[in-house]
Amino acid sequence: MIECFSGEVGTTIPIMLVGEIEAIAFASEVPFEFRALRNNQPADLPLALSQLAEWQTFDPGNARLCYATLYPISGGTRGLDATGLAIETRGLFQADRLTLLVWKRH
Repeated sequence: MIECFSGEVGTTIPIMLVGEIEAIAFASEVPFEFRALRNNQPADLPLALSQLAEWQTFDPGNARLCYATLYPISGGTRGLDATGLAIETRGLFQADRLTLLVWKRH
């Protein structure tokens, strides 16, 4: 199931879900940067996902389709725990709208 959250560039968008997520994606007409937060602090993520805790660039003209949040564990994969998770954004086009799409893992 895909959940939609929206906000403005320059704000933090909380991911109000329970459980694990498989991936995130963005829709926006303007470029911006983003990073994952947990409990309003830079997220301490598994090594395979650590790049999401660092500032990443989203450019609508050259965007990745989505950012996977599954990571390997012994015997399979796990999704990123959504507890306290949020996406912080920043950019030159503050107040322009963006949409955050989140795939919930079942």
